[in-house]
Amino acid sequence: MTGTIDPPRGPAPARTAADNYRPIDLARVREVLGHPLPFIAEKKEPYLGEFATRFIAHSTFCVVASADASGQLDTSPKGEPPGSMRVLAP
Repeated sequence: MTGTIDPPRGPAPARTAADNYRPIDLARVREVLGHPLPFIAEKKEPYLGEFATRFIAHSTFCVVASADASGQLDTSPKGEPPGSMRVLAP
């Protein structure tokens, strides 16, 4: 490493591809992907079972998310050795 600094890139563009982003609704998702097979749709559970709890405990990466009263999400990626994460309540 020589310690050189990249030359300035100039001003940011007036528009980027992100300016054209439009969220899609579930109807469009279903149009593109279809409906999940019953065995997939029926595996939803209102709690974390033993398998999910053990999976989390052994994972080296996860994303912790929280939401405020208005539904705004905040996510934070975490990368730690196995055993660093644990489920406090199912």
